[in-house]
Amino acid sequence: MWLSPECQKDLVSVIVPTYNRASVLTDAMNSVYGQTYRPIELIIVDDGSTDPTKDIVATFSEQVANDGLFKVKYIPKSNEGCQAARNHGLRCSAGDFIQLLDSDDVLCRNKISNAVRLYKSDATIDLVFSKWVVDNGRRIIPMSGPPLGGVSLLSSVVSGNLCIFSPIYRRNILVRVGPFNEELLEAHDIEYSTRVMQCIRRVERDDECGGVYRIGKTASSITGSCTAGTLQSEWHVNQWQKRLILKEPAEELKDRALALLSRRAYSIASRSLSANCPSLGLRILVTEYRIWLPLAPKQTLKRLILVLRLSTNAVMGLFWRFSRLRRSC
Repeated sequence: MWLSPECQKDLVSVIVPTYNRASVLTDAMNSVYGQTYRPIELIIVDDGSTDPTKDIVATFSEQVANDGLFKVKYIPKSNEGCQAARNHGLRCSAGDFIQLLDSDDVLCRNKISNAVRLYKSDATIDLVFSKWVVDNGRRIIPMSGPPLGGVSLLSSVVSGNLCIFSPIYRRNILVRVGPFNEELLEAHDIEYSTRVMQCIRRVERDDECGGVYRIGKTASSITGSCTAGTLQSEWHVNQWQKRLILKEPAEELKDRALALLSRRAYSIASRSLSANCPSLGLRILVTEYRIWLPLAPKQTLKRLILVLRLSTNAVMGLFWRFSRLRRSC
């Protein structure tokens, strides 16, 4: 079993993987310490940082040492990526409930207490998630998460994604879902929330804002940059979700989910072409051709022309090299 079902009753474990984010980590830790709920264990998984992350955590631990219901665990490890760091933190946790948090995001003070209260009000609730806001440095964008009331939870979670810190999980649910997929270079949170929805029946939303998803607060990333590998991971998850949704009952949410997956596929194709990954971009364009071509014919034609040019240049380059090799022989 990947995660022990044994736990400390009512304890909430907050798992924070981090890599070279000392400049913003204190904000995340303070937001956890400022929670109106206790008991809490805060687990910082340092994924091989080379900045003062260790010192920042040590200073914070000293400052909160007098709170007997708040414990800090610092776990250093070699750099393997955020999925491996989260899994390691989960295995080291003892909480009855699990809260995930990225090191550049912050929680609102009632986030955990609201979720635990909902869980305790009804034992049949499998998952509680909260609303949140996105701060992109220019404006604040409110987010509500998956729409409730549909026939299919899978269609719901695709129609409205969950950010990593929006849900608080019962430990027994994560035992069933399994670990994060460490082979994925991107879209691991989307893939995980989809697997969660496959294992549960009842979901409730906390309508109070649970936290702030912050974009652009730091240049470093534990996740990685836009590469052929990350784009391939996004495409893999996109197609896996699509296959699942196609099996779901017919409803408005299903149509909305499929349309959204097609738009995401187009985005992946566009970024693949821009990142000089024409083979992946062309494959996506061909796969999604019938769905999104009527919606954006001009953009489609531009991308196809670009692919043809890139393909032609690649073929001519190979021909030129082959001709030079023959002349040299």
